[in-house]
Amino acid sequence: INNRQISFIKEFRVHGNGTNLITYSIEQYISIYPSYIIKISSRCYLKSHYENLGFVTMGENYSEDAIQHCSMIYLNQ
Repeated sequence: INNRQISFIKEFRVHGNGTNLITYSIEQYISIYPSYIIKISSRCYLKSHYENLGFVTMGENYSEDAIQHCSMIYLNQ
């Protein structure tokens, strides 16, 4: 499964909608594909946000469209 990008309009970012959507998506993905690994590409400035959701960094940062990104995987806790 490949989802290219999730983003919210700036006015809605402070309400936790993105975090709720990601948490719900993780729960659904795990219930359907329990043995699969969830891998994401995150903009580096969001790294700590995704770490709080259970993701860990893999490898080195890289540039995509002149923006620093990092690869992350979800550790099912």
